[in-house]
Amino acid sequence: MNRFPEGVVFDMDGLLLDSEQLALVLFCRACEGQGIEPDLSAYRRCIGTTYARTREILMQAHGPSFPYQAVADDWSRRYETHVLHTPIRRKPGARNLLQYLEKQSTPVAVATQTRIRLAQRKLELAGLARYIQQVVGGDQVTRGKPHPEPYLTAATRLKVDPAHCWALEDSNNGVQAAHAAGMNVIHIPDLVAPSQAVRTLQIPTLNSLQEVIPLLEVLPA
Repeated sequence: MNRFPEGVVFDMDGLLLDSEQLALVLFCRACEGQGIEPDLSAYRRCIGTTYARTREILMQAHGPSFPYQAVADDWSRRYETHVLHTPIRRKPGARNLLQYLEKQSTPVAVATQTRIRLAQRKLELAGLARYIQQVVGGDQVTRGKPHPEPYLTAATRLKVDPAHCWALEDSNNGVQAAHAAGMNVIHIPDLVAPSQAVRTLQIPTLNSLQEVIPLLEVLPA
C-alpha cells in the first residue's frame, strides 16, 4: 500500500451499512418461530459467504432435522420487509470516505453477497448509491466469497488492475476473497474477529472506516 489506489472495492453489509446485527436478530426470530435454539457460532461462520454455503453450515450445526427452508424463508421475508423500505444506518465514516474518493476521481465498486436488486435498494435508501460506479451482487457471479470472483469482477468493471485496487472488508470470508484476487486488503471487523487464517495474511486491521482517509492522504498518486 505504497501508492494511492486506482480503484476501491467495498463490501456492503457490516462495512458500509450497519446491517449485520439486524440480520442476526431476524435470524434468531426466524429460528424461534420454528421452535429452534439458534447456533450463533455457526451463524457467524456464514457471514460473508454464499447462500449455498450458509445452508451447509447451518444444517451441519443444527442437525438433519433443522427446518432450513422454513427458517430461511421467514428470515428472508423479515429482512426484506425491513430493508426495502427502511434505510439502514451507515457505518461511521462511510459517506465521508466515499465523498473523499469522489473528489480524488477514484472509481468505486461494491462487491456483496447480497442479490443485486436488494443491494442497490439498500445503497439508495442509505444515500450512498450516487458515489458508487459499480455494484456486483451475489447473484451476478458463479462463485461467491471466499472465492475471488466477486472482487475480480468488480475490478474488471472498474477497468482497474486488481493489484492497483484497495479492498475494504469486514468478514473473514470477504478478506480471503479480496486477498485471493490480488488486491490490497484492509480488514475492518464487525461482528466477527479475524480468524487465524486471516491473521496469517498480515493485512492492516482498522477499527472503522474513519481511519481510512488518513492512510490515503499520505500516499503518492
